[in-house]
Amino acid sequence: MKNTLETVEEQLYKLRKFRRHDDSEPTPYYFRDGKRKIHYVIVLHDNAIYNKEVLNKVMTYLDFMEFQGLEFEFEIGLMDTKLLYLKVHATDKVIEHFANMYDIDIHNAGHNYLAEHRWNFRLTELTRQDGDVFRREGKPTSCEIILIVHKILSDPLTFNEKEIEGLNKMIKSGYIKDAFPLHDGVWQWTEARQQYLNDRQILSKYWANFGALYKAQPINLVEKYFGTNVAFFFAWFEHYNNMLCLLAVIGTSLVVMNSFILMNKREGLLIEICRASNKTFICPMCGDGECAFIPISKYCETTKLEFAFTNASAMLSVFIAVFISVIVKIWRRREGSLKVRWNVQHSEEEYKVRADYKIKNPYTKISKLTGKTEYYTPLRIKILRYSVTYFMVVLSIILITLGVISLIVMKIWMTDHLDPEDEPKRTMRSCLIYSVSQVIFIKIFSYLYIGMSQWLTTKEVPKTEKAYDDSVIYKIYLLGFMNNYLPVIYAAFVSDNTGLAGRDRCLPNGCGLTVAIQIFVVVFIKCVGRLVSIGIYQSLRDSRFAMLQTSTVSDTKMYIPTWEKEYYLSNPDKMFLNLEFFEMMIQFGYISFFGAASPLIAIVAFVCNIFDLRFKAVRLLCKSRRPVPVMAMGIGSWNKVITFISYVSAVTNILILMLHTRFIHLWVYSMYESVSEVGYLDYFYSRYAVTDLHPKKQEEVPDNITECLYSGFAYPPGHSRKYEKTDVYYLILVWKFGFMLIAQNVIAVFVAAMYFYFDDTPRRVQEQLHREKLYAKELRLKLLEGKMQMNRSIRSDQSAKSGKSAKSTKSKRTSL
Repeated sequence: MKNTLETVEEQLYKLRKFRRHDDSEPTPYYFRDGKRKIHYVIVLHDNAIYNKEVLNKVMTYLDFMEFQGLEFEFEIGLMDTKLLYLKVHATDKVIEHFANMYDIDIHNAGHNYLAEHRWNFRLTELTRQDGDVFRREGKPTSCEIILIVHKILSDPLTFNEKEIEGLNKMIKSGYIKDAFPLHDGVWQWTEARQQYLNDRQILSKYWANFGALYKAQPINLVEKYFGTNVAFFFAWFEHYNNMLCLLAVIGTSLVVMNSFILMNKREGLLIEICRASNKTFICPMCGDGECAFIPISKYCETTKLEFAFTNASAMLSVFIAVFISVIVKIWRRREGSLKVRWNVQHSEEEYKVRADYKIKNPYTKISKLTGKTEYYTPLRIKILRYSVTYFMVVLSIILITLGVISLIVMKIWMTDHLDPEDEPKRTMRSCLIYSVSQVIFIKIFSYLYIGMSQWLTTKEVPKTEKAYDDSVIYKIYLLGFMNNYLPVIYAAFVSDNTGLAGRDRCLPNGCGLTVAIQIFVVVFIKCVGRLVSIGIYQSLRDSRFAMLQTSTVSDTKMYIPTWEKEYYLSNPDKMFLNLEFFEMMIQFGYISFFGAASPLIAIVAFVCNIFDLRFKAVRLLCKSRRPVPVMAMGIGSWNKVITFISYVSAVTNILILMLHTRFIHLWVYSMYESVSEVGYLDYFYSRYAVTDLHPKKQEEVPDNITECLYSGFAYPPGHSRKYEKTDVYYLILVWKFGFMLIAQNVIAVFVAAMYFYFDDTPRRVQEQLHREKLYAKELRLKLLEGKMQMNRSIRSDQSAKSGKSAKSTKSKRTSL
């Protein structure tokens, strides 16, 4: 290429002239010759091209890429004539050469013999057990070609004594506007038999399709088309949702069972509350607002609801604590199997130094390992950078805590100023409003800390891409953990009944029902709101693009080429998978930490995820550009997050067992109090003298009322130790800690046994790999033996010929 402005102008003029009277679309997905397939597209802006400095930079870059073996073809944009598209093609010879250079095994088809067992109703033509339709045909896949081309374009090198920047640096510097790989073809299904279906069409029918909601994912074809990073994400999503199905069934069944118990058999505390006289009042729960004495019988319906939600919480909390560890272990085994299947079990992490690290760290030293010069960050600079990060993270946590406190104050104020006679509806309304406000706060603050996490990590200047991604992941999850769970932790473990008259901010039976409603509302709004908002956004985007495309076609009388259509699709950057993982881990945390307190959130999350999985598939396959594939060896640092969730889940579920279940209270009652004929009401509630209340709370005392009830175990007013904790309180406390220790040890023993007996890679997979190694070893020995026999036969032939020649020479001498 000639590095002159006239050359570019002449080329642009020729292309415009060539396409001026062409009413048909250029060859889709190929160069104009119809033979060379487009692997990548580079987008330039004519304002940048007509700048001499930028032009020289771009032309030097393209010259180097041509020297590497890449081929280009120019096209002018139709929807925006200021854009210039460079179609990129790599020949088979170039792919073969750079595959060896980048250590990408393009001839290994993986281990397709590893079958996956599924129910028949979930199987499709792509996931049947009678064969694998994704077997390699002796040539690299389009995903591998794109990966190699991207590496060629992105690697900075020296050419003709000039430093050639990589593609990402060229885009960041403004020399190139954008770049992206092209899809294999259209996604719309083609019924004509004479046309071959591409992988994108097959995926659109059997994967990115809401008609396949209950079908298994063709995860191997997803890996073949998008690469292992996307495939591992959807593999985890499917595994998580399959496990969530069992939790959803169990949680919903428990609520239904408790509802049947309520309809058919009412006894104990519930029947005493519902049949209590109108002269049995709850002590007023108020702050600065109006106070009122509410008959305890008005809490009959809320007590029934709480029974339906929390009656089996003890059993469910222990089950969830164990089951979450089972989910993690099964995933590790599935991940290990997929690594073998996709041939990445022996891949090495890429520790290439980031370009920003070299620019912002001009310090070099001699490496003790390699003896070569390498870039490094001095300790004082590293301490300064990380000090800023820690300060901003701590400041963000403080701001989140203040926000949660403000929400709590708002809830208390709202409860106090609503009509006190409208109890318990007043408490339920304030709980719903508080939950909706919590979701709004979570969404608003999430936009702040996600951007801040990336900005802080950029300022830290990590050395490698893996270090950058890990740092972003840990910051986002830490701040997301505080933002999402802190209000629920307060409601579940802090704001429970304090055991003091008039201080209760929950219902008389405790905070179990309000916590269940709060968690349910938060999970429901987050799930449904996310789907609805993304659907609306995508519809508006599609409508805008359709209008722009229609206008362009009517003006130019030409069809929009495929590379230009895909340029206007949404761009999935390198953080899109991490953000999707983050949302999923937050939901996983809600179910793991608080699933026993709100059993119905599992069914909400399960139904939502069924649609969300296909929604994500449709967006990625049909509504987005093709992401640059990454040959990942699993889900990376998210495995550590999952393990952390399993550990915290054991703690939170034990706390729920202690604080939000009546299992221990009822057990102590049946063992010690039932023989004394103490009623449930007198057992669970203590009495408080009205005259001992605050003067403001005595203003609305009903006639002939001398005492009111409050939740707790304390001596009555006439006792010598009035309002002090009774022996039953301490007995229950001892049994709670005893059950906590028993449950923790049972969970720990079970998890330890599971991790001891089951490896991360299934035994059948290990056996198959062992047989494969033995077979390869035998094959090498046979080849070596064959070569040795061939060498021996060659030597024997040579010795025989030399013997014959010696005899003939001797006979000739004798005759002479």
